[in-house]
Amino acid sequence: MLWSMKVLLHHPEDLIELRRLTTTQANAKQRDRYRVVLIAAEGLEGRETKREQIAAVVGRSRQFVDEWVKRYRKGGLGALEPRKQPGRAS
Repeated sequence: MLWSMKVLLHHPEDLIELRRLTTTQANAKQRDRYRVVLIAAEGLEGRETKREQIAAVVGRSRQFVDEWVKRYRKGGLGALEPRKQPGRAS
């Protein structure tokens, strides 16, 4: 089933910040997180997108799309930042 991934922005300036971050972020995985939310917010060619379409454009799985859209919805841009990974110190 194709699920719509429309995202309502937490702040109007988030759209500008997402556009900036997708062009300036050096880390590919982090850049894809921003791209997923940007595409979900803007759509493709002005049309609302499905998670499968976003996954295909970004080259990631549907689960990747679901996870990062969900995190943005819950916590805004700050929720897209990487968290400290658990584990033993090096």
